[in-house]
Amino acid sequence: MGLYEVTNGYIGESYVRCLVVAESPEQAIELAKPKYAEKANGRENYMGGLNAECLCPDVSQPWAGEVIDG
Repeated sequence: MGLYEVTNGYIGESYVRCLVVAESPEQAIELAKPKYAEKANGRENYMGGLNAECLCPDVSQPWAGEVIDG
C-alpha cells in the first residue's frame, strides 16, 4: 500500500488535494472521487482530471515527506 496525493487541478490559497492510502494510482483516484463529490458544491468539472501521485510507496515503514513552503 502506498500514500497517494490525488489532485484535481484547482488552486486557491493552495492546491486542492486528497490524501489516500491505496494499492495503485487508479485505486487512489476511485477512493478520492466520493470525497471530491462531497466538496463539489455544484461545480461539474471539480472531479474531472483527477491525478494521483505516489508520495510514499510503502506505508508499512516509517516515512517523512519533504517540507514544502509556498
